[in-house]
Amino acid sequence: MRLPFSSIKDLPSILRALAAKIDKLEFFLKYALEWNFQILDDASRRCGRILKITRVFDCPGFSPRQAFLGEAIMVFILMYVVLETAVNKKNKANAALAPVAIGFAVYIGHTMLIPVDGCSLNPTRSFGPALVSYIQNRGPNYFRDFWVFVIGPVTGATVAAAYYKVINAMQDKEAENEPAADRADDVKPV
Repeated sequence: MRLPFSSIKDLPSILRALAAKIDKLEFFLKYALEWNFQILDDASRRCGRILKITRVFDCPGFSPRQAFLGEAIMVFILMYVVLETAVNKKNKANAALAPVAIGFAVYIGHTMLIPVDGCSLNPTRSFGPALVSYIQNRGPNYFRDFWVFVIGPVTGATVAAAYYKVINAMQDKEAENEPAADRADDVKPV
């Protein structure tokens, strides 16, 4: 078995460097999580509880139109990240990092939308709880603003897919033109 360092004498310095990295990561995670929990706490105080199932109007300061726009933008970002990192064959070298990028996009979406509408990003995530609440007769208006959680994500995903296709078509067209020019330069007269 080959060790990733030149000699056993390097091991203490490598362990010290690793401990310093872990300490920095722990420091970062501590403050990142505190910041995120502060956002959630502020949202829960403003809305009365952390997750609103499908009742946008209960959260003062945000209209259903604003919630729709937020859902559409965040789903656009999420969908475009998925298309560029996990689907695009040109980025196959970075495919191992796709879950990190996608997870970060989901994190950003939740951080931004929880204070606005409870964050859906997925129509089925909102439909299930709203249906169960309706069946259990927990209130009359669980589907009142449901359109925000269906049309918003569908709009965002559709625009992201169209944008992805347009950008890829432009990149393919540029790639077609470049090799033709390169081939003409590579041909040497005999």
